[in-house]
Amino acid sequence: MKGKPVLVIVDEMAQLGPHMKILENCMGMAAGAAGIQLWCVLQDISQLRGMFPNTWETFIQNCGVTMWFGARDQSTREYVSKLSGTTEVLTRSRSISIDRNTGEPNINDSASQYGRPLLLPHEVGEIAPDEMIAFVEGRLTVRAKRKPYFLLPEFRGKYRDNPYVGKRSGGLLSWLFK
Repeated sequence: MKGKPVLVIVDEMAQLGPHMKILENCMGMAAGAAGIQLWCVLQDISQLRGMFPNTWETFIQNCGVTMWFGARDQSTREYVSKLSGTTEVLTRSRSISIDRNTGEPNINDSASQYGRPLLLPHEVGEIAPDEMIAFVEGRLTVRAKRKPYFLLPEFRGKYRDNPYVGKRSGGLLSWLFK
């Protein structure tokens, strides 16, 4: 019998070292069997590849939600671009030429449609510090604004002061939340 659901936040997961078989097993079984959810935080895709060289993609596929913030390296950008899916792009063009015999203009309008990634790798790298890209199981790709808990009125009074973000002085990270 399951108890209350448990969320385990594993910040800086790569610091735990390679071959963390227990994490690998938890991703595949814990949510259903024990009501445990893992929220793993990594800097980039290569950290996950380093920890689970043969099963890193399975690790991601077992996530109900993945969130991507400010991807700086090319392999992460390319991976997120591929995950984003495709979109159709419609282009229109017009060419005008002058008929040599009559001097009349000839106007040709054309349209073409082609598929491309919803987000190109360079677009993934250009997301603002207050944005994220999220992939939610069974939903479309989401590009969303990030808002820290201490700026949300519904959470006011439910947390202690954050030492990294001061009230008046702005704090160490205040530039990020303007």
